[in-house]
Amino acid sequence: MRNSKKGNHLAGRRAALLFAVTLALVMVAPVSAADNGSVPGQVSVVGGGACIEVAGVFTFGLQPFSPDGAIGPTLSSTGATITNCDATAPADILARGTAAVSSTDAEVVWDLNTTIASDGCPTVGTDQYGHAVFSVQTGLGIFLSLVDTPTFGDQLASGATYDIVPQLYMPCEGSGGAGHTMNFSAIFTALQG
Repeated sequence: MRNSKKGNHLAGRRAALLFAVTLALVMVAPVSAADNGSVPGQVSVVGGGACIEVAGVFTFGLQPFSPDGAIGPTLSSTGATITNCDATAPADILARGTAAVSSTDAEVVWDLNTTIASDGCPTVGTDQYGHAVFSVQTGLGIFLSLVDTPTFGDQLASGATYDIVPQLYMPCEGSGGAGHTMNFSAIFTALQG
């Protein structure tokens, strides 16, 4: 084992010596004249894509199912923020939602429904819920669907923050999930503007 370390050390010294000799020859070698030449260039690119930081949790507490003819939003006791962390560019913010799934029984699922507020109970049927998000800064919002959708009207400026207020529309009476805790998400994506 000692000989291999010594051999590696000698090989390293030989490589360094060869490099030094080659460098010296290149530096001494004359530059020949030609009818053209080139100058190397270099650039460092700022950023590298859109960047957002999302913080918070939506907490709606204990809620009843919506009775026929009386569907309305439930406000969260907590909100969220979206901050554009790109140092130079504004961002378009897209949002989508997910189905709501029971934390104890994966068979208990509520589908996300964008028309629940206008259609109401019993028209939308059972196991349908609505989730909307609004920006305090723009006053605009959307009902979340399963597809990324533009939100809040304006581009989010570099370093700026949207304060997000969520609304939940509970499923109609007769839906599954009584006694369960249902989990769902609002997913935000940034596109460089």
